[in-house]
Amino acid sequence: MSSDWPMSDWWSGAIPLEVGVRYRFTPNVSAGVYFQWNPAFVSSTTCGSGATCSGYDMRVGIQMVYDIIPDGVVNPWFSLGMGWEWSQASVTAGGVTGTLSVSGWELPVVQAGVDFVLSKAFALGPYVGFFGGTYTNLTTGTHWAVDPPTRAYHAWVQFGLKGTLNL
Repeated sequence: MSSDWPMSDWWSGAIPLEVGVRYRFTPNVSAGVYFQWNPAFVSSTTCGSGATCSGYDMRVGIQMVYDIIPDGVVNPWFSLGMGWEWSQASVTAGGVTGTLSVSGWELPVVQAGVDFVLSKAFALGPYVGFFGGTYTNLTTGTHWAVDPPTRAYHAWVQFGLKGTLNL
């Protein structure tokens, strides 16, 4: 994405839902993988009057997590990681559908949240996250790489819900 087309022209918001699987190395430190699916709202700048629009943003990555109260029923935590992001918007107007997809690396991925421990292996809770990156691929029916001079750093700040499986 170049600075000529900011993300706010594409998205007006999303509903982040995330699942993670972690291996605990110590009571406080774990590492694992995450998958996030975000049904997204296409901005009115992209989705004009009379058009039907849909979209999503999803990501997968790895992270290191520090649990503050690992044996508590309520466990605050924070993490640092990196991942890969895909975003897609579809606009249908006048019987014609156009789809735009972009993808690229995200670094850093910083999150903090509170887990409500439901069992020894599973927790669920809210989080706030910062996901920043650069799109390197763009698809509009044919796939092509985004030229390095037109790439721009972008970021999502989210409030979401995360389920975690602790191994």
